[in-house]
Amino acid sequence: MNEQEQRNNINILFDIGITNCMELYRRTGVPKCIVYRTVYKLRNAESVARKIGSRKQRQIKANNARSLVSLAINNPRLSVRKLTSKFNKRRGLSFSHEAVRIEMKRRGFTRKVARKISMFTQTHKAYRIDRAKSNRCLGESDF
Repeated sequence: MNEQEQRNNINILFDIGITNCMELYRRTGVPKCIVYRTVYKLRNAESVARKIGSRKQRQIKANNARSLVSLAINNPRLSVRKLTSKFNKRRGLSFSHEAVRIEMKRRGFTRKVARKISMFTQTHKAYRIDRAKSNRCLGESDF
């Protein structure tokens, strides 16, 4: 049972008139933290739905993120701090290197893999060597 179903079960019992958190916990078997949070929402807002616009806004918007990604792809060896300073100068903005690091992580960039370096499997490498051998008619000792 996911958290939404758990909240719905609590909501049904709350509408019946059971407002005691421990009683709701005993009847539903839902973790206490979810029971207390749901009852708090039901008492204050009479709904368990999230308010529109209540989540944290992204610091780097979509158009800036696209230009940041293209800058990172074109300069794959730049560190996050250098990438941030170059990006801020180019766009006239003032993002912190932590915000840029989080955005790059969200977009799939990590320190382990450079985006421009192709990664081949063992079978692909063997196929390329076999193809090179057949095209050049070279002996085994050349490879």
